[in-house]
Amino acid sequence: MTTNLIDYIIRNKGLRQKDIAENLNVSKAQVSKWKSGEHIPHERREELLSMAGLFGYDSEWAILVGSENNSERWISYMAHMNDIVDDNVCSFELEDEPEIYAPIILTALVELGLKLPKVAPSISDMEKDEYEFTDFDNFIHDYLTCYGPMIEWSRVYLLSEDDELFDHFGNITAHSIDLALRYVSGKNLEKVGFDLSDLNSRLSEIDRKARIEISALCTNMQNLKIPFKTDYFDIVNNHPYEIDDNLLHSSASIYSPLPSVAMRDFLSYGEQLILAETKANRLILEDIDKKLEKLLQSQ
Repeated sequence: MTTNLIDYIIRNKGLRQKDIAENLNVSKAQVSKWKSGEHIPHERREELLSMAGLFGYDSEWAILVGSENNSERWISYMAHMNDIVDDNVCSFELEDEPEIYAPIILTALVELGLKLPKVAPSISDMEKDEYEFTDFDNFIHDYLTCYGPMIEWSRVYLLSEDDELFDHFGNITAHSIDLALRYVSGKNLEKVGFDLSDLNSRLSEIDRKARIEISALCTNMQNLKIPFKTDYFDIVNNHPYEIDDNLLHSSASIYSPLPSVAMRDFLSYGEQLILAETKANRLILEDIDKKLEKLLQSQ
């Protein structure tokens, strides 16, 4: 579980809630609310981070890694691991903004039970010929292989400038960070600290929330008369490898020189389903015609 910023200051700086309140010129009741999880305004968070001797703007990440240097090491490590995965699947472009994605991913995984090593693995050590993957490396590789297609799917199908859909897209994408764990080897999960019974229970609840969010998204899209681009439940129903195959096929279709293939991409999801069903029925009829023709010829 992540550590509360107020708890961190009390435990590591020897201050009481009363001292924190006096330093910030707020009431003890307000500090108590922050300690209980109430949202801390940005300005106050910066003051608390300074009081705690922490860096940046993300207190959970700062507490988790302990120093800015270690933060940079973890960010580099995650980008390096993603480069390794990138050759195999539709991995997300972690190298574009690793300072944003790496903390979000690792903080979420720790919240679900990951035992994060105190110090990030050394990239220079990993690049040596004699280096062998640790249990933690194997887990991260396994995880990114599953998470990459899911976040790439989110980028393809969940990006929108419509304000009424923005929160839905953000929430579904956030759930993907957690749900990717469903496809990681149980052995790899246990080796890095996850309690499988607890994890499965929590992932079931996250899956339920994701499905509710997707249902709300589809309802709002219908009300706004925005055509569906895909089956949005794919993100919770399909294995990342299947999602990856669909993404590769989609990319090939977009850049195909065949006009008939390119035009299909402009159809709504419902229209594409009808088109697919029509083609399937046509193939069945063609097969029946061939069999009838052979039957007539044999008589």
